[in-house]
Amino acid sequence: MRRLLIAALAAFATAAGAQVTTNSLLREMVDFGTLTRRPDPFYKTAQASSYDRRSTTTGDQTTQGWYANGDWGKYIRTETNDGRTEYVMADLAGPGAVVRVWSANPYGMVRFYFDGESKPRIECKTRDLLTGNYGVMKPPFGYAALRGTDLYFPIPYARSLKVTLPPNAALTGPI
Repeated sequence: MRRLLIAALAAFATAAGAQVTTNSLLREMVDFGTLTRRPDPFYKTAQASSYDRRSTTTGDQTTQGWYANGDWGKYIRTETNDGRTEYVMADLAGPGAVVRVWSANPYGMVRFYFDGESKPRIECKTRDLLTGNYGVMKPPFGYAALRGTDLYFPIPYARSLKVTLPPNAALTGPI
């Protein structure tokens, strides 16, 4: 079963002289005063998720309605990149930043393609990324908790970001 949630800040306004960077986003994460002000530059939030799209009707208290839990295999599309089949989990128009990634089953290789690039700039085991074993994304930014793995590390992009996973990762186990 593959579950993945990607929370992103998207559509940064181009304020005069304002620049959004990994460092500026890290500072914002620890400044509680930012919670009381409109963001500058302004942004909106977006989410890419593998949630079960059948769970929309609160009145339907069945596993085919509100409690539907078939939240795997919900991808935007399938692509072939460098001879690999990849499931596109998120295709975000920017500028923006991914600020949170969560998975209950972090298997396979996750790939982040920035700004229309044909080669992924981030390519690693999903479990390594989400548990703080990739680059500067160390604990406490990435960790395993209860039945999920979480990454709270801002990953900005200028024009676009595509996030992919391999097919059947949950069935084949870690790569």
